[in-house]
Amino acid sequence: MESLSNYRRVSLFYPYMAEEPTTFHRFAETVRDTPLHRLWTGQSLKVDSGHLIAASVGMGTKVPIGLGVSLLPLRHPYETALHARSLALLTGHAPVIGLGTATPEFVAGLHGAPYSSPLAVASEYVRIVRALLRGEALAEEGTHFHMHGRLLPAESPGAEIGLGVLRPGMAGVAGRWADAAVTFLSPPRYLREAIVPRIREASRERDRPPRLVTIAHFVVERAGRDCPRAIAPTITTHIKQAHYGHVLEKAGISIDPHDPLAAAERLIGSGVVMSGTPERIVSAIRRLHASGVDEVVLNPAGVVHTEGIVAGLADVNEVVRAFEGAEG
Repeated sequence: MESLSNYRRVSLFYPYMAEEPTTFHRFAETVRDTPLHRLWTGQSLKVDSGHLIAASVGMGTKVPIGLGVSLLPLRHPYETALHARSLALLTGHAPVIGLGTATPEFVAGLHGAPYSSPLAVASEYVRIVRALLRGEALAEEGTHFHMHGRLLPAESPGAEIGLGVLRPGMAGVAGRWADAAVTFLSPPRYLREAIVPRIREASRERDRPPRLVTIAHFVVERAGRDCPRAIAPTITTHIKQAHYGHVLEKAGISIDPHDPLAAAERLIGSGVVMSGTPERIVSAIRRLHASGVDEVVLNPAGVVHTEGIVAGLADVNEVVRAFEGAEG
């Protein structure tokens, strides 16, 4: 179907580490059958996300895909480039491969020590992957990665490489090297005042800045639904990580990482989590677009995990209809 052409892009997030492809396929069908632009999913440590996408393609549905984010410590840049092109060939669409440097503890568990400079690692990694996807042969002894070789030639729709961005430092790396900057739990004001200017400043020597993508929790208010209780379990892990707390503090949003319910109430009240009628959620998406976001990714995790997929996708479809109604 036609995309939401009068607005910047609106997409859908699959909020599971899946163990089988059926649920993912239902989300893919929703993107296929509505004006939603792309289906995003995160890093899975159960069934690899690429395998999940391939299974959905095998079930008959090909839609544009985004990974937000895939943890770069798990793969050499060559494998990430091959992975990106494989998804392009399988789906028939250019995927967006968002990459994250992961927590220091996760990196140390794989490599023996945390990265000395996540910004330097991300810069080198993204530059190598993009060069490989352009078909370049590399003979490089980098500070962090060794890369001699090239991808075997193959015609494909191409791929975009993104970076997970929370703070201005990584926004600068994305502005210089990436095709997209992917954010999560990021307040609109913080994006507008801290992230968008840094991306634009760092991308001055490029033809255009990377697109800004934000993955945003939302809950449609309904009789008998406790929105904070739906959201609380889905933010528990993230709010305990210092870098998320730092971002929220910078935006003037103080939360207690050990009280997820109060944190959920605060995030809903401050607009970080979109809540209300479908029409109010459409207004919240527009505010994100006005803050410089090019693609808002609707994350129905709270309702999906507390009430199930049917309820979560019902919320998604109501918000899409509200967009269509506003457009009409």
